[in-house]
Amino acid sequence: RRYSPASTESFAVRAPSTLSRAPPATEAIVEALPARKQGVASAINDVSRELGGALGIALIGSMFTSGYQRGIDDADLPPELTDVVREAPAIGLGVAAESGEAAPTIVGSVEQAVTDGFSLGMWFAAASCVVGAIFVVARSPKPGTEASALDQGEVPVA
Repeated sequence: RRYSPASTESFAVRAPSTLSRAPPATEAIVEALPARKQGVASAINDVSRELGGALGIALIGSMFTSGYQRGIDDADLPPELTDVVREAPAIGLGVAAESGEAAPTIVGSVEQAVTDGFSLGMWFAAASCVVGAIFVVARSPKPGTEASALDQGEVPVA
């Protein structure tokens, strides 16, 4: 499998659309609360985005690495190269550059393993989105109820 230009174009289209949704989402979250609680809402929103981004990168990166290494383990490479090539795609391509006739096999194995790792990472990300959506639906207030549990009483602000 190879990366298609459509993948790159897809990223180029999705990035601006994602960036254009962040400010209105923040505004909706903050404005849903009374003015005295908007600072806390903004802080919680910022922390959750930062934490979600850091955890997402770490977990998806771990899934990519796991998929890549499994792909290299399943590849038809000489045993003495497998341990070196499975360290990272760049190392694998470096080994290929110095391998003479075996280079096309190593490059093909690295490319396939990168695709396998990327696929595993994206499936994990998609599953995380589904779980998150289910959580939001389950925790959202029912229509006609108060939108904010914070409005039920005073929340101490440090």
